Amino acid sequence: ELTITGELTDGTIFEGTDVIRVIDKAGKK
Repeated sequence: ELTITGELTDGTIFEGTDVIRVIDKAGKK
C-alpha cells in the first residue's frame, strides 16, 4: 500500500489508499 496525498488534474483529491481507487476508476473511463 502507498500512503499518498495529492490532487489529480481534474481536481479530484485523494489521500492514502484512496489513490488506488481513483486511478482504477480513471483507467476504466
